[in-house]
Amino acid sequence: MNSGFVRRELLLIINSYKEKTRESIREYLDKFSNDIEGRLTSEYDEAFAAWQGNLYHVTRKYEDWIRQSLDDQLREIMLEEEKTFELLEAVQQHLSFYLKSFRERINSNLEQALGVKMKTENWDITLTEVRKPNI
Repeated sequence: MNSGFVRRELLLIINSYKEKTRESIREYLDKFSNDIEGRLTSEYDEAFAAWQGNLYHVTRKYEDWIRQSLDDQLREIMLEEEKTFELLEAVQQHLSFYLKSFRERINSNLEQALGVKMKTENWDITLTEVRKPNI
């Protein structure tokens, strides 16, 4: 079994899911975009009135504000909706299947080459809750 091949195969799987996830989340969040845009616009009008200083300082305040505001908006959506977990479950199922297949290939190769049968272990891929969106 070629480790370079396995590595490339895993990278292809992960990159495929990364693209699917980005597209799926973009499509999913589109239905919230008007509401989020409206809330951010009104919040911006209130926040901007208090910002003072030169362009550099106002820009940094805006960057901090938009990062925090988007974080709050997306966290609220993530808490109410289960979409992120559905996407992670699909990746988990695929990688669990790949892991099982990989173990079976290793066991088969070891048995053919050395006449040794390995004890099968049950490896579980666990999902952790996404607590903070990556903005």
